[in-house]
Amino acid sequence: METPQKSISIILCEGKVDAILLGYLMQKASDYKPSYESNSPPFALTTGARNQVEEWYSKKTKTLDGVMHPASDLVIVSVGSSDFSNLTSKVLRVIENQQELSIEKLLFVADRDAKTEDDHIIEFMNCLKIYDDKMSMNPIKIGVWFTKEVTQKSYSSAEVTTVPSVEVNIFLLPVKGIGALETHLLDALNEKELVNLSRIFSQDGDIESFYPPKPREADARERMKEKAALGCTLAVLEPDQVVNKLGKRILAIEWEKLPELQPLLEVLHKL
Repeated sequence: METPQKSISIILCEGKVDAILLGYLMQKASDYKPSYESNSPPFALTTGARNQVEEWYSKKTKTLDGVMHPASDLVIVSVGSSDFSNLTSKVLRVIENQQELSIEKLLFVADRDAKTEDDHIIEFMNCLKIYDDKMSMNPIKIGVWFTKEVTQKSYSSAEVTTVPSVEVNIFLLPVKGIGALETHLLDALNEKELVNLSRIFSQDGDIESFYPPKPREADARERMKEKAALGCTLAVLEPDQVVNKLGKRILAIEWEKLPELQPLLEVLHKL
């Protein structure tokens, strides 16, 4: 008898900070907890290049006998933004080659930039061409789960097998306007005056000279300023935690009670 495949859910995002922040939000939206140290995942999905990181999580379920058992795994992978489609396809192929795993849910999270929603959909469709090179845009809407029936191709042989359908979602942040995940979190916070002051500080010309020299692209530098503004805001909210990782501060915020974050948290909760 064949051993049943273990299902895994995947969040694919652009930057390392995105992966870390989504991991904290995932713990607020669902019962996932960090499951592996960074040096001991079950297999490697990234090459360790700049802005590439993978964060592993798992959640357990209680059976009728009252014992907690592993229920499912989740991995959040940042693949960088410079060659998103190509690197994402490589990550999906790595997972496909793990014979004991099958992808159950696949969530793409990206910055909402000057591209149209259709442009974003086409970009993600290119990632899914490893499953179906004739995929239609018709059933795909930003922020809405859709089911993709797939056939899994073996890259070591000519074998083609049918695998369970994959639920897919493409989520752009912020939900409205141009920006990134940090923009969305800042806009969601109740401390509007503090957020505004943090943004003024992070965008000051004298402060900007202290930012790392890269990236030079204007939109990338704007995202860097939003990261700084988020760090300033969280540091002021709890100064004693500044010397520690900001993760505790992020988890301490009741993001689940903020209306602006409900669409994102509802998508994360489904994983």
